[in-house]
Amino acid sequence: MQMQRKEGGLGLLLTAIFASPVAWVIIFFVVLANLSK
Repeated sequence: MQMQRKEGGLGLLLTAIFASPVAWVIIFFVVLANLSK
């Protein structure tokens, strides 16, 4: 039960992140910062 609940929460979180353009901008800058090290 806990595993399913966690996966459901993670799926919901991922959906919220992917649906948010702001999150994509943050991810882009984080990746860019990591690549430029």
